[in-house]
Amino acid sequence: MAHTEDTDTGIRHSPPPLPKSSEDFQRQQHTRLRRRIMYGNHEQDVKDRTRNQVGITRFEAWGQHVDLSSNVPETIYTQKAVQYDQTPSIRNDSTQDISGLVGVDGLMTTAGIWQMMPRVQRDAFGLRVMFVRVSATDTELTYRPVYPDLCTAEVFSDQPDKPVKLSESRLYSVPNSLDSGREWCLDVLDISDPDAPSYKVIRASDGEDRSPVYLATDDNPEGDFTGSTYPYRLSDGTPILPYAVYRPVKSGKMWDARTESRVFDGGLQAMVYQTMFAHIMRNASWAQKWAIGVEPAGTGTVDENEDGNSRRSTITDPAVLLIFEQLADFEGQPTVGTFPVSVTPEEFQAAIGRYERHVAAAAGLEPSDVMRMSGDPRSGYALAISRSGQRLQQRKHEEMFRRGDQQLLTISAAIANRSGLGAYPETGWQLEYRSLPKTPEEAKAESDFLNSEVAAGMMDVVESYRRRHPGITEEQAESDLVKIRDTNKRFS
Repeated sequence: MAHTEDTDTGIRHSPPPLPKSSEDFQRQQHTRLRRRIMYGNHEQDVKDRTRNQVGITRFEAWGQHVDLSSNVPETIYTQKAVQYDQTPSIRNDSTQDISGLVGVDGLMTTAGIWQMMPRVQRDAFGLRVMFVRVSATDTELTYRPVYPDLCTAEVFSDQPDKPVKLSESRLYSVPNSLDSGREWCLDVLDISDPDAPSYKVIRASDGEDRSPVYLATDDNPEGDFTGSTYPYRLSDGTPILPYAVYRPVKSGKMWDARTESRVFDGGLQAMVYQTMFAHIMRNASWAQKWAIGVEPAGTGTVDENEDGNSRRSTITDPAVLLIFEQLADFEGQPTVGTFPVSVTPEEFQAAIGRYERHVAAAAGLEPSDVMRMSGDPRSGYALAISRSGQRLQQRKHEEMFRRGDQQLLTISAAIANRSGLGAYPETGWQLEYRSLPKTPEEAKAESDFLNSEVAAGMMDVVESYRRRHPGITEEQAESDLVKIRDTNKRFS
């Protein structure tokens, strides 16, 4: 049986179960390719493409080695994922104390959710959707990223991007198994009928209900979490799925697997070019020699084929002086020469760099505004997004990730409340994302511009303050300015 490797743990195991629909199958296969590239497990994909393009004979002569050092999709999406470089500021309109959930020692903070989110955002960019599943133990909340290639979903037609039934493929360890066996199961959570929600664990191979094995608790030894025993609910009893959904854009559909697929196709192609570059470097350093009418003097190695014909070969090295002697049966002037290199390494690397910048532009970046080249401008490894470009990406995607975070906060509060871990508001969450710090030059230029606008009567101080602190409301800006004025009066 074919095996696959978990990208997080490196453990080899049987592949996940195949979905029933061909559409889900195609989507999952493409998303798994993306995930392999994002997590550096794509060596075989690059080998396959290189072999197809240069031929089996040449690829085997190269030793079947490929260059994975330049990964455009992973580089670009990592640099775009800056929303959580600083922990967001979280508020709630409720009078309830929220510090136990989101404070310095709160449940979400100690669970490390904000340290996890940069990777979740990066994967949401690359895979087009990501899930974060919330669970609770007796003392804490836990968070687990869930990849879309392990999920299928059902939606209502009037809310095509909101799942009401989600099936997640998970590899379970069989309890009391002598050989530490593992089996693929499906976590199936269904809230399509609010009056009869359900949570089951189904074995993928035969459809057997394994809920009594994996969901049983002291209070529910049968593991039956259907109807009134469904555990994930808001305070008013409304059932919810324990998955927060993160998307870079609102696509109007559940899955968006093919968007920006050219970034990954181009990224693989760039790796093929980098592999070819390594051999151009070798050829330029040690060009192919040829000789007519002569052969290296000395014994050499003699090989005989099946027909009895012999071939003499001599291993050469640039540090060795070669002496040639004329072939006995050759008439004419012996000649020794070198085949010219088809392209210089500098020219080829410059071409790769242009190609990689073209691929990066397919990820929604404008090279003239967002891209800068650091180091040698001919190098394909110098791809980077400028600081201002990162802030632009941060603002562009802020609203969609705010939706995901608000959903995460609601789910976390609801699960914590139902589990007896506290009493927290489940709605009314507000988040303020801290913009990437400006360079001293950027900060001075912005300050000079805003001050001049206020002085000229073209802008009020409240708007000026809000521009210096993106994300805050007008009321908060007015409150801050009053506080600053009063404080300055007291200390002046």
